[in-house]
Amino acid sequence: MQALINMPTPGVPSAATLQGTLNNAMVAGRNNWVTSYLTSDTGGAPVVANITGSNSLFASGYVARTIAGGLVRTYGEGTNWKQSPLISGFDIQAVANEVVWGAQMKKIVDDCTCKR
Repeated sequence: MQALINMPTPGVPSAATLQGTLNNAMVAGRNNWVTSYLTSDTGGAPVVANITGSNSLFASGYVARTIAGGLVRTYGEGTNWKQSPLISGFDIQAVANEVVWGAQMKKIVDDCTCKR
């Protein structure tokens, strides 16, 4: 979980904090400002949440990430039309999500020094 806290967005972010940390989750070379929070779910487990701001490419929305049972889960919702699979298509959304979050997750796993 510490790796997700330290790397809450793709790129070269600062760690998520209780107070929120401004990060640039760049998309295709374009600025995409979010605030990265460290919070917890109702059971007390840590959650990293990236909340879009008015300067985000995808305002308004969020991406939340958790780890449970050795699995990383990424959730998100938003109201921006660019995120609508009805406009861009489900396949494009799936590929975009894999490029952004899958590549970041691969880096975290590759850098992991924990037992596998």
